[in-house]
Amino acid sequence: MGAELPSEAGTAGSLTLGRVMSAYNGAPLLQRFDVAKHYAGVPVDWRLRLQGAVLHDDGKVGLQLGTGGLSAFVECLPSQYPGLSLLREGASVRVLGTIKDVTEYGVGVNLSRLEF
Repeated sequence: MGAELPSEAGTAGSLTLGRVMSAYNGAPLLQRFDVAKHYAGVPVDWRLRLQGAVLHDDGKVGLQLGTGGLSAFVECLPSQYPGLSLLREGASVRVLGTIKDVTEYGVGVNLSRLEF
């Protein structure tokens, strides 16, 4: 396949957003689904920049975070993060969680915690 995949014991500290997207984008088109499946459930601990936010009808906030033209996406309840409404575009945010999915648009993360 040629794409670098995480080991079964992938650690949050060694995996970067860039490595995930490089593996996904470097895979042949019909193998990208398999690459994405390999990353599902792998823990992440990333320091990223806030790129955008949208309020959903269910009251959750969808955040786009990233670095170097790459993006990760998370959802959270604003009530769990009172300072969230004060963040400006470009603010540094630490994302802790597990990878939900990987697509050509970026990495979806099941959020455990945000720190800013």
